[in-house]
Amino acid sequence: MSEAPFKTKKFDVSHHKSTMKVGTDAILLGLWCEVFNDSIILDAGTGCGIIAMILTSKSDASVVGLDSDGPSLKEAALNFRESSFSKSLLAEEGDFIDYTANTSLKYDLVVSNPPFFSTGLKSPSVSRQKARHASTLSTQNLCKGAHRILSKEGRLCVIIPFDQKNEFYKVATNAGFHLRKMLIIFPKENTEPNRIILDFSMKTVDLMRTYYFTIRNSDNSYSDQYKDLTKDLLWI
Repeated sequence: MSEAPFKTKKFDVSHHKSTMKVGTDAILLGLWCEVFNDSIILDAGTGCGIIAMILTSKSDASVVGLDSDGPSLKEAALNFRESSFSKSLLAEEGDFIDYTANTSLKYDLVVSNPPFFSTGLKSPSVSRQKARHASTLSTQNLCKGAHRILSKEGRLCVIIPFDQKNEFYKVATNAGFHLRKMLIIFPKENTEPNRIILDFSMKTVDLMRTYYFTIRNSDNSYSDQYKDLTKDLLWI
């Protein structure tokens, strides 16, 4: 008996074979990241493909979902094929470092929910460890590779732990990026932030904007902010 997919208002996502399942981080990144008139987007570390599918569902862009894990990529390819916008999605298996060093494509946007467990114990699962441990894709390599394949007005958008924002900002700035805006995310009302979305540009930014976002109220119900952001995608 097959496991039920994660269902949204626009598509279904099978994610049981992927190293990383559908989660709040991916949903927030996909929904908050602006697409503008972007024509081609790279989802680095696509996993089951949820971020790529969200971006395609709200735009006319073509999205390449890149992942080095075979089972994840196979599941993403299945999700892409079965979606109503399959012609705009491509699942590509490959290592991000090698891919960015060899591709001739110029992307308008690179988006990633990158590995961020840079310290501490590694997961006993090899595939999950690769997906979530920074030893497989360092911040330096992510920023360097993204800078190499982005167009002159391209952007890099990532979601990371809040306590890693200063280090990521430093590395991205040294790589030639300029911070456009950031979303500071609080898991619950009256708690400390635990995530942040950073939106960088290849071109100089006149004014950097900061936004604040709370997922749940103190009674654990979803906040109006979360309901508003996800209203076109999720049933909550």
